[in-house]
Amino acid sequence: MPGYANEAGWKNETEQAAFIAKNRLRFMREYQHRAVHSIQQAVKAGASRFLFEMATGTGKTLTAAAVCKLFLRTGNAYRVLFLVDRLELEDQAHKALPFLLKNDYKTVIYKENRDDWRKAEIVVTTVQSLLFNAKYKRLFSPTDFDLVIRDEAHRSISGNAAPCSSILSVTSWD
Repeated sequence: MPGYANEAGWKNETEQAAFIAKNRLRFMREYQHRAVHSIQQAVKAGASRFLFEMATGTGKTLTAAAVCKLFLRTGNAYRVLFLVDRLELEDQAHKALPFLLKNDYKTVIYKENRDDWRKAEIVVTTVQSLLFNAKYKRLFSPTDFDLVIRDEAHRSISGNAAPCSSILSVTSWD
């Protein structure tokens, strides 16, 4: 809701909480702003790989959505691959990202949009889906995605599915 600040419900302090709830507004916290700003500074310095380590409940998905929007809006990315390692995370990402970015970008789950995933700016899929029968080699090229976000990267890399602190890694596709 880009013009929320001009709305009467926002301007009236006694109505603000209800206005936020009614319109399902989300605001980034200061540390999330700093994380996104650090990526901007790293890109300016020539970096192409980034790692955010954020505890459960600290707004990884909102931060990831901000990173997607930043890269897509600035033309540093034209399509984002959002990788997860479990169906629950795929479902969670597919509910959250379209809600957060629906006014600007289309988000799809690859398995549900095999034929037209290229029409979306953000593609959500599981690592296992890409690895099955080496699908990633046959169906995708490195130029299909300009930005890869790997949610909870520690889980598949370590082979450990036990819960621990969540990691969001943001990596540009080489």
